[in-house]
Amino acid sequence: MREVGVSHCLVKPVTPSELLESLTHELGIETRRRGKPEIGIQQIKQTRPLRLLLSEDGRVNQIVATNLLEGRGHTVVVAADGQEAVTPFKSDQFDAIFMDIQMPELNGYEATAAIREHERKDGGHIPIIAMTANAMKGDREMCLGAGMDDYVSKPIDANVVFEKLVFFFGDD
Repeated sequence: MREVGVSHCLVKPVTPSELLESLTHELGIETRRRGKPEIGIQQIKQTRPLRLLLSEDGRVNQIVATNLLEGRGHTVVVAADGQEAVTPFKSDQFDAIFMDIQMPELNGYEATAAIREHERKDGGHIPIIAMTANAMKGDREMCLGAGMDDYVSKPIDANVVFEKLVFFFGDD
């Protein structure tokens, strides 16, 4: 399974402790059972605190990403679908958007198109980073071709997420 990019495999029924162990390991979070991670997010450069819009319909993914980002001092507003992402974008100020692709109402491509259309009319440009389980060859290019600025595959790697933010916003 590692040859095709699977980092963890859980067997159903999954216990809460197995799920937590898998998530914390994948995110590089220290636990009492495991000790310090080999490469922790503490080693990634830190950006200034950012205001981020997370467009994600999966409740577990919302919790994981929000905790990860807020743990580094960022403010996160969650939108449960693409339409919910477009609405606050128009009325609120965000530094960047993390955009899931497969969502109800408007999918990530449609939401990105609506945001880019709004920017064409009113000016500005907000970085949109695809955050998706679509990790096949060509998916990254589809996201970029749809107007997104970057791409992160799920399950998210904390180091990659923070490296993307440093790329767009520099470090302290």
